[in-house]
Amino acid sequence: YVLTNGAATSTTVQSGGKLTVSSGATISNTTVLGGATFGMGAFGTAVSTTLSSGVVYTLASGATWSSGIVSSGAFATINSGGIARNATIASGGTEWINAGAVASNTTVLAGGSQIVSSGGTGLGTILSGGVEIVSSGGIANAPVINAGGVLTMQAGATLLGTPIIAAGGTLQVASGFTLGVSSGVALSGVVV
Repeated sequence: YVLTNGAATSTTVQSGGKLTVSSGATISNTTVLGGATFGMGAFGTAVSTTLSSGVVYTLASGATWSSGIVSSGAFATINSGGIARNATIASGGTEWINAGAVASNTTVLAGGSQIVSSGGTGLGTILSGGVEIVSSGGIANAPVINAGGVLTMQAGATLLGTPIIAAGGTLQVASGFTLGVSSGVALSGVVV
Protein backbone atom coordinates (compact mmCIF):
# COMPACT_ATOMS: atom_id res chain seq x y z
CA TYR A 1 0.00 0.00 0.00
CA VAL A 2 1.07 3.54 -0.76
CA LEU A 3 -0.79 5.61 1.82
CA THR A 4 -2.11 9.17 1.58
CA ASN A 5 0.68 11.65 0.74
CA GLY A 6 3.09 8.72 0.37
CA ALA A 7 5.25 8.02 -2.66
CA ALA A 8 6.82 5.00 -4.34
CA THR A 9 9.21 4.94 -7.28
CA SER A 10 10.82 2.34 -9.56
CA THR A 11 8.56 -0.48 -8.33
CA THR A 12 7.75 -3.80 -10.05
CA VAL A 13 4.55 -5.57 -9.03
CA GLN A 14 4.91 -9.26 -9.86
CA SER A 15 2.24 -11.84 -10.57
CA GLY A 16 0.22 -12.44 -7.43
CA GLY A 17 1.32 -9.14 -5.94
CA LYS A 18 -0.93 -6.21 -5.11
CA LEU A 19 -0.34 -2.46 -5.29
CA THR A 20 -2.94 -0.10 -3.86
CA VAL A 21 -2.43 3.63 -4.25
CA SER A 22 -4.46 5.63 -1.73
CA SER A 23 -5.99 9.04 -2.31
CA GLY A 24 -3.27 11.69 -2.47
CA ALA A 25 -0.43 9.19 -2.92
CA THR A 26 1.96 9.14 -5.90
CA ILE A 27 3.77 6.34 -7.72
CA SER A 28 6.25 6.67 -10.56
CA ASN A 29 8.23 4.40 -12.89
CA THR A 30 6.14 1.39 -11.91
CA THR A 31 5.75 -1.84 -13.90
CA VAL A 32 2.69 -4.00 -13.23
CA LEU A 33 3.12 -7.57 -14.48
CA GLY A 34 0.35 -9.91 -15.58
CA GLY A 35 -1.43 -11.56 -12.67
CA ALA A 36 -0.78 -8.63 -10.35
CA THR A 37 -3.48 -6.44 -8.84
CA PHE A 38 -3.25 -2.67 -9.22
CA GLY A 39 -5.74 -0.34 -7.54
CA MET A 40 -5.84 3.44 -7.61
CA GLY A 41 -7.84 5.61 -5.20
CA ALA A 42 -9.45 8.92 -6.01
CA PHE A 43 -6.91 11.75 -6.32
CA GLY A 44 -4.03 9.31 -6.49
CA THR A 45 -1.34 9.94 -9.14
CA ALA A 46 0.54 7.46 -11.29
CA VAL A 47 3.41 8.62 -13.50
CA SER A 48 5.21 6.46 -16.08
CA THR A 49 3.36 3.25 -15.19
CA THR A 50 3.68 0.28 -17.55
CA LEU A 51 0.79 -2.19 -17.69
CA SER A 52 1.92 -5.61 -18.89
CA SER A 53 -0.10 -8.30 -20.63
CA GLY A 54 -3.08 -9.50 -18.63
CA VAL A 55 -3.36 -6.38 -16.48
CA VAL A 56 -6.79 -4.74 -16.28
CA TYR A 57 -6.48 -1.25 -14.83
CA THR A 58 -9.30 1.12 -13.91
CA LEU A 59 -8.60 4.79 -13.24
CA ALA A 60 -10.94 6.07 -10.53
CA SER A 61 -12.69 9.42 -10.43
CA GLY A 62 -10.27 12.20 -9.52
CA ALA A 63 -7.18 10.07 -10.14
CA THR A 64 -4.47 11.10 -12.61
CA TRP A 65 -2.45 8.81 -14.85
CA SER A 66 0.42 10.39 -16.78
CA SER A 67 2.82 8.96 -19.39
CA GLY A 68 1.57 5.41 -18.91
CA ILE A 69 2.17 2.51 -21.29
CA VAL A 70 -0.50 -0.06 -22.11
CA SER A 71 1.31 -3.12 -23.42
CA SER A 72 -0.04 -5.94 -25.56
CA GLY A 73 -2.83 -7.76 -23.78
CA ALA A 74 -3.31 -5.00 -21.19
CA PHE A 75 -6.51 -2.99 -20.76
CA ALA A 76 -6.88 0.47 -19.21
CA THR A 77 -10.29 1.96 -18.39
CA ILE A 78 -10.67 5.66 -17.60
CA ASN A 79 -13.81 6.26 -15.54
CA SER A 80 -15.80 9.44 -14.99
CA GLY A 81 -13.64 12.13 -13.43
CA GLY A 82 -10.42 10.28 -14.21
CA ILE A 83 -7.67 12.07 -16.10
CA ALA A 84 -5.23 10.29 -18.42
CA ARG A 85 -2.43 12.24 -20.10
CA ASN A 86 0.28 11.31 -22.60
CA ALA A 87 -0.35 7.56 -22.52
CA THR A 88 1.06 5.23 -25.16
CA ILE A 89 -1.08 2.32 -26.34
CA ALA A 90 1.14 -0.40 -27.78
CA SER A 91 0.16 -3.12 -30.24
CA GLY A 92 -2.50 -5.31 -28.64
CA GLY A 93 -3.20 -2.79 -25.87
CA THR A 94 -6.55 -1.07 -25.31
CA GLU A 95 -7.62 2.17 -23.64
CA TRP A 96 -11.32 2.62 -22.93
CA ILE A 97 -12.67 6.09 -22.10
CA ASN A 98 -15.99 6.04 -20.27
CA ALA A 99 -18.58 8.79 -19.80
CA GLY A 100 -17.22 11.85 -18.03
CA ALA A 101 -13.58 10.85 -18.56
CA VAL A 102 -10.94 12.60 -20.65
CA ALA A 103 -7.80 11.10 -22.18
CA SER A 104 -5.48 13.71 -23.66
CA ASN A 105 -2.50 13.40 -25.99
CA THR A 106 -2.70 9.62 -26.17
CA THR A 107 -0.45 7.98 -28.78
CA VAL A 108 -1.93 4.82 -30.27
CA LEU A 109 0.65 2.67 -32.04
CA ALA A 110 -0.02 0.13 -34.79
CA GLY A 111 -2.20 -2.66 -33.42
CA GLY A 112 -3.34 -0.57 -30.44
CA SER A 113 -6.88 0.71 -29.82
CA GLN A 114 -8.58 3.61 -28.10
CA ILE A 115 -12.34 3.29 -27.57
CA VAL A 116 -14.34 6.42 -26.70
CA SER A 117 -17.74 5.54 -25.28
CA SER A 118 -20.74 7.84 -24.94
CA GLY A 119 -19.86 10.89 -22.84
CA GLY A 120 -16.11 10.25 -23.03
CA THR A 121 -13.55 12.47 -24.74
CA GLY A 122 -10.36 11.71 -26.63
CA LEU A 123 -8.44 14.99 -26.80
CA GLY A 124 -5.51 15.34 -29.19
CA THR A 125 -5.23 11.60 -29.78
CA ILE A 126 -2.31 10.73 -32.07
CA LEU A 127 -2.95 7.68 -34.21
CA SER A 128 0.43 6.38 -35.31
CA GLY A 129 -0.84 3.25 -37.03
CA GLY A 130 -3.42 2.56 -34.34
CA VAL A 131 -7.22 2.78 -34.21
CA GLU A 132 -9.61 5.14 -32.42
CA ILE A 133 -13.31 4.27 -32.38
CA VAL A 134 -15.70 6.96 -31.21
CA SER A 135 -19.12 5.62 -30.26
CA SER A 136 -22.41 7.50 -30.38
CA GLY A 137 -22.23 10.31 -27.80
CA GLY A 138 -18.43 10.19 -27.66
CA ILE A 139 -16.13 13.04 -28.64
CA ALA A 140 -12.91 13.14 -30.64
CA ASN A 141 -11.28 16.55 -30.31
CA ALA A 142 -8.40 17.58 -32.60
CA PRO A 143 -7.16 14.08 -33.48
CA VAL A 144 -4.01 13.52 -35.53
CA ILE A 145 -4.24 10.59 -37.93
CA ASN A 146 -0.80 9.56 -39.15
CA ALA A 147 0.06 6.94 -41.77
CA GLY A 148 -1.71 3.67 -41.02
CA GLY A 149 -3.92 5.26 -38.37
CA VAL A 150 -7.70 4.92 -38.54
CA LEU A 151 -10.29 7.10 -36.80
CA THR A 152 -13.83 5.70 -36.97
CA MET A 153 -16.69 8.07 -36.18
CA GLN A 154 -19.93 6.22 -35.52
CA ALA A 155 -23.39 7.73 -35.93
CA GLY A 156 -24.06 10.19 -33.11
CA ALA A 157 -20.36 10.80 -32.35
CA THR A 158 -18.87 14.29 -32.37
CA LEU A 159 -15.70 15.47 -34.10
CA LEU A 160 -14.37 18.76 -32.73
CA GLY A 161 -11.36 20.98 -33.36
CA THR A 162 -9.24 20.64 -36.47
CA PRO A 163 -8.46 17.01 -37.28
CA ILE A 164 -5.19 16.39 -39.09
CA ILE A 165 -5.15 13.57 -41.63
CA ALA A 166 -1.60 12.86 -42.76
CA ALA A 167 -0.73 10.92 -45.89
CA GLY A 168 -1.79 7.32 -45.35
CA GLY A 169 -4.15 8.19 -42.48
CA THR A 170 -7.86 7.32 -42.67
CA LEU A 171 -11.00 8.93 -41.24
CA GLN A 172 -13.87 6.47 -41.48
CA VAL A 173 -17.37 7.90 -41.34
CA ALA A 174 -20.06 5.39 -40.40
CA SER A 175 -23.61 5.46 -41.71
CA GLY A 176 -25.56 8.25 -40.03
CA PHE A 177 -22.55 10.43 -39.21
CA THR A 178 -22.48 13.90 -40.76
CA LEU A 179 -19.10 15.36 -41.62
CA GLY A 180 -19.13 19.12 -42.12
CA VAL A 181 -16.57 20.55 -44.54
CA SER A 182 -16.05 24.28 -44.96
CA SER A 183 -16.02 25.88 -48.38
CA GLY A 184 -12.63 25.64 -50.06
CA VAL A 185 -11.37 22.81 -47.87
CA ALA A 186 -10.00 19.73 -49.64
CA LEU A 187 -10.13 16.38 -47.86
CA SER A 188 -8.19 13.21 -48.51
CA GLY A 189 -8.14 9.98 -46.55
CA VAL A 190 -11.85 10.11 -45.74
CA VAL A 191 -13.81 6.86 -46.12
CA VAL A 192 -17.60 7.05 -46.14
